[in-house]
Amino acid sequence: MDGESTGQQQYSSSVGVDENGDVVYQRDSSVHTFGQDSHIIGINDGHIVNIVGSQQAQDAQYEVSDVQIRDDNLTKKVVLGPTVKWKKVVNSSGPSPRPRHGHRAVAIKDLIIVFGGGNEGIVDELHVYNTTTKQWFVPSVRGDVPSGCAAYGIVCNGTHIFIFGGMVEYGRYTNDLYELQASRWEWRKLRPRPPRSGCAGPSPRLGHSFSLASNQVCYIFGGLANGSSDPKQNKTIYLDDLFTLDIHGSSGLQWEQPVTYGTRPCARESHSAVIYETEARRQLFIYGGMNGCRLGDLWVLDLDTMTWDNPLIGGVVPIPRSLHTANLIGHRMYIYGGWVVKVSENLPRARAGHCSAVVNNRIYIWSGRDGYRKAWNNQVCCKDMWYLETSVPGIPSRVQLVRASVAGLEVRITRSFKCCFVLNFYS
Repeated sequence: MDGESTGQQQYSSSVGVDENGDVVYQRDSSVHTFGQDSHIIGINDGHIVNIVGSQQAQDAQYEVSDVQIRDDNLTKKVVLGPTVKWKKVVNSSGPSPRPRHGHRAVAIKDLIIVFGGGNEGIVDELHVYNTTTKQWFVPSVRGDVPSGCAAYGIVCNGTHIFIFGGMVEYGRYTNDLYELQASRWEWRKLRPRPPRSGCAGPSPRLGHSFSLASNQVCYIFGGLANGSSDPKQNKTIYLDDLFTLDIHGSSGLQWEQPVTYGTRPCARESHSAVIYETEARRQLFIYGGMNGCRLGDLWVLDLDTMTWDNPLIGGVVPIPRSLHTANLIGHRMYIYGGWVVKVSENLPRARAGHCSAVVNNRIYIWSGRDGYRKAWNNQVCCKDMWYLETSVPGIPSRVQLVRASVAGLEVRITRSFKCCFVLNFYS
């Protein structure tokens, strides 16, 4: 995934427009046609190119529903075409969970297991969705069922699910570790020993990352802690610590706090983390998050040398964000959603069918069909007028229009800085 050779296959790609006006993306011998309403970002002869068909109205900024991918040291905004396309799940059955946030999910074969989170209070509910039958079901759990929690970490190893930390109520966080044996839906509270170095294990936290490598070692990074003993007096502390846990250790569970090298990421919470492995290396990728402001940096920890790196990234870099998700498929990391900083409140809404005209160095637009709103089967039209200042306003001309009516015109003629004249025209 970085610029160095990893022994993986190298690809060449190009984009363009064919004779029918369709956007075409070619990767080696594979060719994809996206249609005239497509928008694609790709590489031609080592250069980033942006091909746009006859798109519908859009804002000139990222929405939080965008999807970004990072592939071979290049970040690109995903083109939703025939091979990469959102599809809404419809006609699902069973007791679906209530809408919520702060929950987490893992997959075991065709099953998606969702736990915790909440909206009006944090819940300890466990729901399972079968992607083959499109059915939700609520398994009957037993054992040491954890309290409801949100913004915790979760990993899955076979049929064993591990959750760590999270928020159990406002201002009160936990550092408990639980295991769910999904083959019999049984919870078990785990009590790892503290690190051999003598330091304490990970403190109670939320918004941390919890990642599992193929060598059965879990990695916890960052998060948010409460520096006050009183949950009602929440004192925010952003964390930058790293802990490991070998879940199949021969001597039982024990936290470790490894020594790392190089410049490490700044403290953060609500970031994303994925582990990328090849025959040559094993890496932990940390992206984005929050530490008082949204972050958009990417960090890589080589898990063999425990060395941090902040690689130089090309392509279309996503807007800094937190509370997003990141998933690894093959050699690509897909980033979706999250909170982003609004670029500007002072922007016209997306629209189509509007009018525009140029006055001096300003482009004026007025009305048009609203790109977001629709009333029944009727288009909603915008009522506002905007202008785009394309350069620094110049000095006013000597003749300026003051007032116009059906009866006449009133103009101002500036002769010098010391005097001016007003000339009225009447019919």
